[in-house]
Amino acid sequence: MGAAGLGFGLSPYGISPSHAAPADLGLSAEVVDHGIAAVERNVRTGAAGITHKGIPLLYLISDGNPVSFNVLNGDTGELIGSFPLPPKSIGVYPTVTPDGVAYFAVRGYGKVAQTTDSYAWGFEKVGNALCVGTGIGEGHAVKVDIESGEKTELTLPKEYDEQLTYCYWFCQVGDLIAMAFSPGIEDGTNVLFWDTVAQEWVLDGAIPTFLSLNGPITAPTEDGRFFLRLRW
Repeated sequence: MGAAGLGFGLSPYGISPSHAAPADLGLSAEVVDHGIAAVERNVRTGAAGITHKGIPLLYLISDGNPVSFNVLNGDTGELIGSFPLPPKSIGVYPTVTPDGVAYFAVRGYGKVAQTTDSYAWGFEKVGNALCVGTGIGEGHAVKVDIESGEKTELTLPKEYDEQLTYCYWFCQVGDLIAMAFSPGIEDGTNVLFWDTVAQEWVLDGAIPTFLSLNGPITAPTEDGRFFLRLRW
């Protein structure tokens, strides 16, 4: 993209007003499509698991053309299997069950901004169902029966439903599922908790707003804790 006289100051906090070009300069820009920028596959997301024989495995999603799902031996680094998934180009964070099964979603470039629910993002397995988050445009939390494929929406509290545009990271701790969403509630939170036993949202506002990163919450520890980076 080529343009003259555009002065934006980018920082971790966004565009600096002191460096932003005034809106009344009458500038224009020419956009040239050079195709997909990343032509080589790269490992963007992953998860770890252990087989019933005690062998540690790495489940790696490699973005590119096409995206691929790869399984490595965690001790030796040996590639056990690599599975290209054309025509998709991008994968999301996998979740791995205790029996070693991995669940994840893939998507392509292109029309994400032209739809409301373009793809599934957050995953967590609870019993015989998957709790799935969607984005971008309208964020939804959905429970999917693994055997039948039946979908049941987990109705979000109204004040959150009107605000969030995608649900992008799930983490189960005990009977609760922490669901990160964006954008967060001003002076509030950007995580909700779903009680899988009571089948309702609980602990409203229990965690203050944290940095909206693709992987904001760690996997839970053996004693039922997870960690996240808060915004200070």
